[in-house]
Amino acid sequence: MKSYCVCCASIFLTLALLPISIGFAAKPNLIPTLAPSHEAPRVYLDSASKGNRWAAARNQSIEMSKDFGKTCPDIKITVNPQMANYTILLNHIEVGFSRNNQMQIAAQNGDQMSIAEGGSIAARVKSACIIILTDWNKQPATSTKPATGQ
Repeated sequence: MKSYCVCCASIFLTLALLPISIGFAAKPNLIPTLAPSHEAPRVYLDSASKGNRWAAARNQSIEMSKDFGKTCPDIKITVNPQMANYTILLNHIEVGFSRNNQMQIAAQNGDQMSIAEGGSIAARVKSACIIILTDWNKQPATSTKPATGQ
């Protein structure tokens, strides 16, 4: 009878820990790759940072640029908004130890594609990467230079 209880306890413990092990399992990389026929899309980053401490005034565009370099190497970051295929606007707010990030993604024509709030800048960058590359891969293969109308 004792061995039966130990066996039951072992099974119960295994079943109880199963959701924990599944939750910590590696998640697949959901970032799409750039279609072979496409040049890399160009993304212009702009940010505003506000808060009640002196450190809140940092320019978060540099932080976003670093995160894009790590997370999404298929995207080119540009400092020239006229050459951008997409624009990302970040509103970073720090109050005490609390931080809030609002991010907006717009297509070259200015149409809003996505807006999100909360989470870290790195998490927002990963989401933006997925949105941009998914949209870009649907476009006909063309140069990344904006149309000049000439």
